[in-house]
Amino acid sequence: MGSEMVRGGFNDLRKAVIDTGLCTMCGGCIASCPVSVLAFEEDSIALRGDCIRCGTCLRICPGKGVDLSRREQELFGRSRRSGLGTRMGIHVERAHLTSSISEFIRAGYYGGRVVSVLIAALEEGLIDSALMTGWGEKGLLSQGSAAIARTREEVLSLASSKYVFSPVLTLLKEARQDDTIQRIAVVGLPCHIHALRKMMDDPSASEYTSKVEYVIGLNCGAPMMSEGDWRTSISHLLGIGPDEITGFAAHKVAGTRIGLEADLKEGKHVSRVVPIGSYLSVFARGPIWSRCLLCTDYSSELSDVTFGAPVIRTEKGRELVENALEKGYLKRSSLRKRLSQNVTDIYVGSRKKRRSRRNLRKRASRGQPIPEYG
Repeated sequence: MGSEMVRGGFNDLRKAVIDTGLCTMCGGCIASCPVSVLAFEEDSIALRGDCIRCGTCLRICPGKGVDLSRREQELFGRSRRSGLGTRMGIHVERAHLTSSISEFIRAGYYGGRVVSVLIAALEEGLIDSALMTGWGEKGLLSQGSAAIARTREEVLSLASSKYVFSPVLTLLKEARQDDTIQRIAVVGLPCHIHALRKMMDDPSASEYTSKVEYVIGLNCGAPMMSEGDWRTSISHLLGIGPDEITGFAAHKVAGTRIGLEADLKEGKHVSRVVPIGSYLSVFARGPIWSRCLLCTDYSSELSDVTFGAPVIRTEKGRELVENALEKGYLKRSSLRKRLSQNVTDIYVGSRKKRRSRRNLRKRASRGQPIPEYG
């Protein structure tokens, strides 16, 4: 089913989405703009040219929501039913796996699963590139940098899940114009996946997704924060002033510990290893960005495969996972890790959905704009 041909321009997008706080900063509008006049500007989207009012940015924007039921019907051939088994969205299998390569585990955020799948896919020719998110540039902690990974080394350099605003979808236009790129895997959070699926369905934007072979989603408990709040949280963990930080990165060290690295002014550097619980609790207590508090999708329910565990949703997702298993890059998790992942997914996913639905009702009762999730 094609998208409705909504007409309008950037000013309409700004009034309906950006000015109302509904923008997810996914980069979909930038990638879809046929005249390339949209761009990121600090913590927002800006117009840098003449808008032709084609309506594409409005149609593919996930800020005002996505009809999950309709998209599920198109993607999976059915819509979800209520019950415990659908907490992670429609899926064909939950494969409790972790990486079997210590280098991948060390590079990853927690388990190295995505790295294992991507590198295996690159080596077997299932893909020739992956669209990923790196840690922020230009001193911004709350916004990641988009990058195209073509090699094992590049994938490893971009490893580690980053729950920050990411312009990763902006790379779709660049990849479309690059003849050396033919088969892409896109790694993103639920908001990225919503926009990507809309682009795939849109007659004006679908050309930019023609090379996308696999859609890899990440579990997201919606922890995004503003730049100031990010700096406050990181400075608390590292015991430094928030204005001193010029760059930041986090990666798994061992067991349940996270290594934090921060570049400081005057070329200084500080690092610290903390329990992952301490790292996450700081963000759980922080003032989460308002748009994230309205998202009901924890497990990227429109992806081919979702990580953590992973959750396999389509045959393409199964192909990626089985390829990594055959190469020995993934292995079955221990019972303890499986139980831990299940408990975490049920708790965090249910908490996010309850919280978001409550916030949606509150905003609607006050007459404020809200995203619609069918």
